[in-house]
Amino acid sequence: MSYKDTDDTKRYSVPAVERTIRIFHYLKANRRATGAEIAKDLKLTRSNCYAILKTLQLHSFVLFDTESKKYSLGPIFLEFVRTIVQDLGLIHVARPYLQSFVENSGLSVVLEQRVNFNRLLVIDRQDCSDDVRVIISIGTRIPITHSASGRALLAYLPSEEAEELVNSVSVIPLTAKTMTNPVEIMNDLQNIRARGYAVGHGENLEGIDAIAAPIFDVMGDPIGVIACAATSSTLSNGPLTHFGNALRQTADKITIAVGGKLPD
Repeated sequence: MSYKDTDDTKRYSVPAVERTIRIFHYLKANRRATGAEIAKDLKLTRSNCYAILKTLQLHSFVLFDTESKKYSLGPIFLEFVRTIVQDLGLIHVARPYLQSFVENSGLSVVLEQRVNFNRLLVIDRQDCSDDVRVIISIGTRIPITHSASGRALLAYLPSEEAEELVNSVSVIPLTAKTMTNPVEIMNDLQNIRARGYAVGHGENLEGIDAIAAPIFDVMGDPIGVIACAATSSTLSNGPLTHFGNALRQTADKITIAVGGKLPD
């Protein structure tokens, strides 16, 4: 069967779809842009461009940052990519290491991937057999400055990029322990680099602590995080260090398996 363009397929080309595809390509190349910038560069009317962007936002094809007023590609694309390249992707490579961690630790673990400038997306989960466990759903979106997961990745970004994110991405406090102060977050990044994993104490839910460790690509840039959450009694002082080191070692194994480069 041939999939080459023909006069017949061109005849059925829909202008609105053509404009939408051009917007996708633009955001792929530019990462983040305002509606006005997109309309100007693509020579679209602002009203037409705005209508397309808002429709795409409604269906999670694009994300809109209310502070910067900029659009970026949404997490729905990750689901398409996951379907196409699952056998070769991060999920496929990481899963046996996640399963091994669960078997050895008795803790559930999630795999999160950076999907745009300021967000992580939970793309896989391996659960322990305990009746009592903390469940984080696949598809959950996490601001990169929020909780142990976000800071685990944030700590290994270039300092200028990390500082920009900390100062531009607002954190909504979910408990009294949620880390929201930019100075406090930046100081914590140093501790994360020193130990190799991030820690959160009751930031999302009182009595629930979390640990997270980053995964790196071939250039040594952080591309994702593995994380687990448990009751504060489970992750008390001694066990927290034990589980944190085990999680970091698991993340390192995944980094090596995907051909990534570990930090110095």
